[in-house]
Amino acid sequence: MHADEVAHWWQALAGLRLRRLVMLDRLVPWWDGQEVRRHSIPEVVVVLEGAARLETGLRQHQDLEHGDVVLVQPWVWFDQPRPTHGAVLNLGWSHAQGVVQISTRRDFWEGALPRALVEEAVPAAAGAQGEAQRRAIAGLLAAVARAPQRPAPMDPALRRMCEVMWRHRTKPITATQVLAASGLGRTAAYALFSAWFGLPPKRLLLAQRLDLACRLLAEDAAVTAVACECGFRSRREFTRRFRLVHGHPPTVWYAETRTGSDATGVSLPRPAGEAP
Repeated sequence: MHADEVAHWWQALAGLRLRRLVMLDRLVPWWDGQEVRRHSIPEVVVVLEGAARLETGLRQHQDLEHGDVVLVQPWVWFDQPRPTHGAVLNLGWSHAQGVVQISTRRDFWEGALPRALVEEAVPAAAGAQGEAQRRAIAGLLAAVARAPQRPAPMDPALRRMCEVMWRHRTKPITATQVLAASGLGRTAAYALFSAWFGLPPKRLLLAQRLDLACRLLAEDAAVTAVACECGFRSRREFTRRFRLVHGHPPTVWYAETRTGSDATGVSLPRPAGEAP
């Protein structure tokens, strides 16, 4: 995307009036789409101009218009086709920086923002309600519009690793498979991945699978089903990994969480960030 077009959409963001705030917070059953997104962080989707559609499940969708903002909660499935006309902006963050993306029917741009700008504001907005939530989103978008534009395209090798991980991390994919997708040597791919996410692939995959497991357990999902959906090869493997991190097997962690007891000191793991 040419710099002049980026500047145009940046101006559109600065003048945007929030029309509607849509929450995507419902976990749906497994949806094995090719480009489906499911992230461990909240994400913000903004329609800068025209119209867009988010696929939110099998034969389910959310139609959006200019000024609509979608707040996607962690681990909620959605697919985002390119807009047929106009532009859509996405906000998220990685280990090193905040990330903003602008997509149109024909083009795409990715830039860097101060990490704290997005990492602090998006969860705060996700935790607010009503008018406070609208003010938080409006404040975030105004702050982003004031931030300098710094084109920072993701390294193609890193993008390939991310796509493999994002599509398949809730299947029994291995760190070796993620690194191989880069097309680089193992050492170079490992360094590139770790610099972006702050964790090597094996640790990030485990951290995010366990984070998703906590969310599913809190939604009353059965332990065996959670193990399968989170990419563990068996319930036994899942229980072992969960106990190493949380100090208790999933059933005990669930019981402690439901009763509100904090005697064990167990808490949800803080997920490592990722680009949208």
